[in-house]
Amino acid sequence: MERIVLEVDSSTASAWRKVPAEIKRQFIKETELRMKEHVRLAEQDEFKQALTNLRRQAAENGLTKEILEQLLHNEVY
Repeated sequence: MERIVLEVDSSTASAWRKVPAEIKRQFIKETELRMKEHVRLAEQDEFKQALTNLRRQAAENGLTKEILEQLLHNEVY
């Protein structure tokens, strides 16, 4: 497990120091799950944006759905 540092205001930091260890462990687990979900969603958004850009570039270069279908069906493996 790796350690990261989050900046919070002084009252939050003070309150955190008083929280029992078991509650801290639960909070850390929940926070990790939320962070993973946010990262996954961000990666999906980046992938979708990349596909959108690729479609736009393909269209700008004259690649239509029909041409793509022809290329895929005429491909010799």
